Amino acid sequence: AVKLLIDPYTGRIVDFNRAAEEYYGYSRDELKEMTIFDLNTLPRDEVLGMMEIVLKRGKLNIIFEHKLKSGEIRDVEVYSGPVTQNNKRLLHTIVHDVTELQKTQRKLVEQERTYRTLFTAVPDPLFLIDQETGRLLDANKGAERVYGYTKSEFLERTIVSISDEPEKTEAALREPSAYIPIRWHRRKNGAPFPVELTTNSFIMQGKPVIMCTARDISDRVKNEKQLKESLMLLEAIFQNAAVGIALVGTNGQFEKVNEGLAHMIGVSADDILGADCQDVFASAVHGISSIEIQNFLSGKTSTLSYEEPYSTKDGRRIWLNVTGTPISDDGANGQSGAILITRDVTKRREAEDQLHKTNEDLLHKNEELDRFSQTVAHDLKNPLSVISGLADLVQNDVESIETSELLDIITHVKQATSKMHALIESLLELSRVEDADIKIEQLDMKQILDSVIDQIQPTLEKEGASLTRPETLPMCYGYAPWIENVWINYISNAVKYGGSPPEIVIESESENENVVFHVKDNGRGIPPDKIDQLFRPFTRLESKKAEGHGLGLSIVRRIIDRLGGETFVSSEVSKGSTFSFTLPANPPDDGTT
Repeated sequence: AVKLLIDPYTGRIVDFNRAAEEYYGYSRDELKEMTIFDLNTLPRDEVLGMMEIVLKRGKLNIIFEHKLKSGEIRDVEVYSGPVTQNNKRLLHTIVHDVTELQKTQRKLVEQERTYRTLFTAVPDPLFLIDQETGRLLDANKGAERVYGYTKSEFLERTIVSISDEPEKTEAALREPSAYIPIRWHRRKNGAPFPVELTTNSFIMQGKPVIMCTARDISDRVKNEKQLKESLMLLEAIFQNAAVGIALVGTNGQFEKVNEGLAHMIGVSADDILGADCQDVFASAVHGISSIEIQNFLSGKTSTLSYEEPYSTKDGRRIWLNVTGTPISDDGANGQSGAILITRDVTKRREAEDQLHKTNEDLLHKNEELDRFSQTVAHDLKNPLSVISGLADLVQNDVESIETSELLDIITHVKQATSKMHALIESLLELSRVEDADIKIEQLDMKQILDSVIDQIQPTLEKEGASLTRPETLPMCYGYAPWIENVWINYISNAVKYGGSPPEIVIESESENENVVFHVKDNGRGIPPDKIDQLFRPFTRLESKKAEGHGLGLSIVRRIIDRLGGETFVSSEVSKGSTFSFTLPANPPDDGTT
């Protein structure tokens, strides 16, 4: 140790040891000529004052800065006390170099100052915790603000006492460091709230302590809950929407698909997830969708909208309406994908088709009505004119008319009224076919045809007609009274428009789920441009033997339509005609039509 003997009144260094020479760097002769003021960096008066205190108190222990010969300033700890030598009071001083210790202490002080500044300035709650006991050693202003306790109240509590999950908090004290995304703590008023915890343990003053940051995440948890609820709602809407919804990436692949789309096109959502949307929609009948989607995803078009028929994977034929909306991207690409909305518009298209058909039917009805008006007016006018003329004749010459003439007049009147009655009956029959409720039954077509031939046998004999028919006819389904009418119309027409004499051939055949019946004649045939008109009401072919009002074949067509069959004609000029109709070979589901 460095030892100095100092005159407290003059500051002269009276004596010193070898260690003093080595420490300060001066020679013995140099030190003998020096005073303590040459070594101590304090002003002379302050140093004299310190020495006076030592003389009065008897001892002093203090830190000074001493200057070495090299100019270096060192921190020294001085122990000084008075001694008497040769009746003169001197100060015996022991000097220890504490420069490194002072540096360490100054660093610790600076660290403490920094720690205190940070501890106070951080807005989040900060706690210093005794790791062994859990006692709170310190708490910042953020903790006071969030938890509602004062600092003094915190220092009387443990970290467990402010936790709403004490067992988990106890376990966390044993961890050297931890990040806990969410832990529930309790405020002074008893209200629980979520915090995000970060802990680090270290040794302070020989004891293990924990620095704990507790961030109040109430708003974040609330927002996350609302976001989760919103996402759940959106997912529910997405999955249960009545339309098909799909998220498509820029590569054209399905990234998310709802059940509505999957069900619509007859697949499961997993089957098309990750598939190319152009491949999935490749079943579109006209292929429009593939081009539209390709142009849309490549950016050639900014919108997507098309509607076309589609064949589903489970064999259905539907109409799809597809619209696309791009998903904006703030990056350079400008688009990060698209949302496709798909609607099954089959019912609407069917309704439109039905409306179109209804309009066409209405147009045909109007045309029929026009022909009806003209024909009825013509066909009723002639017999009415005859009746009116004969009535005038009788009225004017009633006294001079012979009985035989009167009988002729009555005969003509009856013929005229019969024509009018026949027209009215035909019109009523046409109407009944439209509105009647009938029961579909299995038909014994041979028996029906036998009955028809019996009815028209006089006509066949009168015209000298021959009729060839098969011995057996296939079974089918229909309504017997109507089918009898069909046979009468077809065979009667074959007689009217046949050759001289008429030759009629009846044939039948099975075709898929139908039975086809044919009535062939040897007439002069029908021009191709006239065939389409045959089944229209009030249409009559030119023939000397043709009578009636042109309603027969139109009634036939409506009967067969009601029974689920078809009517058609094949003919060649000069080679005769074949009138045909079909009936179902199997019964309908409910037996009615």
